[in-house]
This record gives sequence, structure tokens and C-alpha cells, in this order.
Amino acid sequence: MWLSLRLHLIDESYIFNIKDFTNNSTQDNNMFSRESTLELSLLYQLSIKESGTYEIFGDWDYLSHQVIASPFKPIQWVDKMDIFGYRYVKGFYPTVSKYLVAELKREEAILEDIDQLLKYVDWINSEYSLGDYSMIKAYLVASEFSQEVIDYTRDVGKRFYTTILRDDRTSEIWDDITLVKYKYDTYKERTHFEVIK
Repeated sequence: MWLSLRLHLIDESYIFNIKDFTNNSTQDNNMFSRESTLELSLLYQLSIKESGTYEIFGDWDYLSHQVIASPFKPIQWVDKMDIFGYRYVKGFYPTVSKYLVAELKREEAILEDIDQLLKYVDWINSEYSLGDYSMIKAYLVASEFSQEVIDYTRDVGKRFYTTILRDDRTSEIWDDITLVKYKYDTYKERTHFEVIK
């Protein structure tokens, strides 16, 4: 997997300890003070296949963070997906079966976060999955979700597309967005994820 958790120095005396970062970035309300800590925690827990995290997000062959998701432009205006990944079709490497995109917010989700996530979904559809939205799994992770955000996700979180199987055309609806609430458990020193929708 892409994520390496050990830094090799000349004397190999430094070992990366994620708990130093997560504990240092935790606020009294069990939220992180930095979004990058949430990224790091999610990637780490996926890389070690932590059971609660793994059950929600699944198994991925490749994971990365801050992946460019916009046409070429000056770096200060480039859009970046917080988490991007994919999995291969078993036994048919390097054929990709599914793409992952996750937008992470350290605070409560707002309506614009759904719009931002959908922009990344559309980018993956046009650049990677070649019009097949069914290959995309999208997540919005935040500390809290209002009913307004949940309803908005149901209302606008759909994409209509056509699949062509030989001579038949089939209209499909994509709505594969999962809303996930997070909090940092200071006792267990791990991030707890819970599916909201």
C-alpha cells in the first residue's frame, strides 16, 4: 500500500507514531484542530485495516491524499481531493473496479461540502471511470451533520448516466454518497467513524 508509516533515517532511530499527532491535535470536544490530522488518521486506520474503519470504507489497493482534481492551472487555484483511491478487479491487475473519493471536514458539514464532493465525483467520472458513475464510491466525513445537509445530499447527490451493453442502452442513477461522522476517542487513541447516511 502507498502509505508508509516508518521513516528511514541513516541511524533508523525515529519511528513514526500516529498517536503523537492525533493526541496533539485533539480538542476538548473530541474533534481535531487540523484537517490534515483527520486525513492522516483515516489513512492510517485504513492501512492497518482497523475493523471499524475498514467496515465503513472498505479495502483499497491504492490510497493517497491531496490529489489534483482540476484542469491544469496555477497551483494556488488547483482543486485537490482530500482522499483518493482505487481497487483492482481481483485477478485482473491493473484493471480498476472502483474509485474512492473522500472529502474531510474537521467541523460540522455544510451544504457547500456536498457540492465540493460532487465536483470531485464528476471529475473522477470524466477523467478515470469514463462515464460510469457506478465505479465511484464517495464519502463526506465531518464532526456533525445537520438534517439540512442530510436532506440536501438526498436531493442533489444523484447523477444520471447511460450504460451501453452491446446493443442495449440502460439509464442508471448514481447516489453512492456516504455521510460519516467522526470523533477522536482519547481513551482508545483512535478515530471512531460512524455512518450517518
